[in-house]
Formats: sequence, C-alpha cells, structure tokens
Amino acid sequence: MAIKKRSATVVHGASGAAAAVKNPQASKSSFWGELPQHVMSGISRMVPTLIMGGVILAFSQLIAYSWLKIPADIGIMDALNSGKFSGFDLSLLKFAWLSQSFGGVLFGFAIPMFAAFVANSIGGKLAFPAGFIGGLMSTQPTQLLNFDPSIMQWATSSPVPSTFIGALIISIVAGYLVKWMNQKIQLPDFLLAFKTTFLLPILSAIFVMLAMYYVITPFGGWINGGIRTVLTAAGEKGALMYAMGIAAATAIDLGGPINKAAGFVAFSFTTDHVLPVTARSIAIVIPPIGLGLATIIDRRLTGKRLFNAQLYPQGKTAMFLAFMGISEG
Repeated sequence: MAIKKRSATVVHGASGAAAAVKNPQASKSSFWGELPQHVMSGISRMVPTLIMGGVILAFSQLIAYSWLKIPADIGIMDALNSGKFSGFDLSLLKFAWLSQSFGGVLFGFAIPMFAAFVANSIGGKLAFPAGFIGGLMSTQPTQLLNFDPSIMQWATSSPVPSTFIGALIISIVAGYLVKWMNQKIQLPDFLLAFKTTFLLPILSAIFVMLAMYYVITPFGGWINGGIRTVLTAAGEKGALMYAMGIAAATAIDLGGPINKAAGFVAFSFTTDHVLPVTARSIAIVIPPIGLGLATIIDRRLTGKRLFNAQLYPQGKTAMFLAFMGISEG
C-alpha cells in the first residue's frame, strides 16, 4: 500500500486563512477588507521608529540651538569646527551631533520597517525579508543604468525615490506573492528547509529587485515629484490647507477609516520629508484633552456635574494620556 507523504507547506500569513476562498466575489471583498488591517499593522510598527528618531533628533536641535545658542544658519558640524566651544559645552555639542546622526538613521528605517511588517502581515514571516528589501529600495533606490550616445559610454544616474508610495505597493505585492508561492510550491519534507531558507527568499528578492527597478521606482518617483511640485507652487497656503484637512479628518473620526486614511497621508508626507506631521499630532490630542478638561471645570462653570460619576476619573486619565499622544484614554 502506497504511503502518502505529508505536504511541506509552511503556515501562511497573519490573515489565518488556510485555504483560498473559492468564490471570486468573496475573495475580492476579503482582499479589500483585509488590506487596511495589513497596512495598519505596518503603520503601527513604523510609528515607534518615527517617534524614537524624531525625539532623538529633537534633542540634538534643543541642545545645539536652544541651550548652546548656535545661530540657526550654522550646522552642528560647522559649530564643532568653529573652535568656539570647549569643556562641557564641547561635550554637549558632540552629543548633539551624535543624536542628530543617530536620529536620522532611525528615521530612515521607518519606511523599511513599515514595508516589512505589511508584507509579514500578508504572507507571514517568509515575506518579511522581501518587504524589508522593498522598503529599503524605496528610500535608497538602485541607480539607473543609461547609455550616453554623446560619449558612447554607459553611465549611472540617481532616480527619485518612490519612498512611502513605493514601499506600500511593493510590500503588498511581495506579501501576496510569497504567500502564493508558499502555497503553490510543494516539495518533499526533506527539502522544506531549502524552500524556506533559500528558494522562496531568492525568488522574492529577485522579484522585488526587478519590480522596483523597472516599475515601482519610476512610478512612485513620478508621483512624489508631482506632489512636491504642487505643494511648492501652492506655498504657505497649500501647506495651511493640507494641515487643516489632515487635522479635521483625524479629529472627527478617531479610530475610524477616515482617521486611518488621514494618518496614511500624513505619515507618507512626513517620512518623505515633504510636510511635518504636526497637524495630525495636535488633532489627536485635542479631543481627549478637551473632554478631560470638561470633567474638571464643569462644576466650576455651571455649578453642577454634567457627566456620569464614572466619567470623571476617565476624563483625568484621557487628559494624562493625551499629553503622550494617545487618544484612546
């Protein structure tokens, strides 16, 4: 009697679906229903990296320009080379330079972290490296190879990075690709390690390389260039309208789809160094601060309590957490 060998298939992505849905309409709705969860999974893991990098960068600026009073038009390295600082002030300036350098490196890891965890959410841990590579290539794209007929030689040029847009696209595509390959490529048990540690990583890395070089980097770079052109042409009025729109969309739908869409746009512009995330950060904390403050001043202003007894301690908690950028208090 023939003995059936167990199929060597690795556990799939975080969606938990063991088998593909046979109904095309259900599959399509499932895709669009799960996609926001995958994207938010990446954003939630990118935010700590942004916070760490942003806070450490802020320390460097505070030390250099507020404490040591360096003129705003002079960089920290120029201040170090000026010879005007010594002793403790020189040590502080060195620490400011280290914080600036380290914070910038951390900030640069935000997009690769986002792409890696989106891919991981879709295709499991096997998709993590492909997502990370794609995210890294979205911020540090491979140079373009061009033939210059005037000198009859090949030369390289630097493309416009696709940044957040490119990372989003490649992480989703790579995640589903790895998930599909893991399901379709069936090997005997003794080749399982070869499949998971060599075959799937190599195939996914080659795909990411080709997709980023030929499709996603040109497309994402074109979009980024257009956005920068529009915002630059609009000047301060354009930045003001952007800030008002992001803040309003954030505050009216905390935790909902509108809020998530606003966060996606805000983080995209922030990681691309186009516009700061200040408007969204303020909109996140104003509602809980306002509600918490209302539970403190209601009796003083109206002479009576306006809320249920259980809401008063919750109001204080909400206001405390709001100062740390948390609106769910």
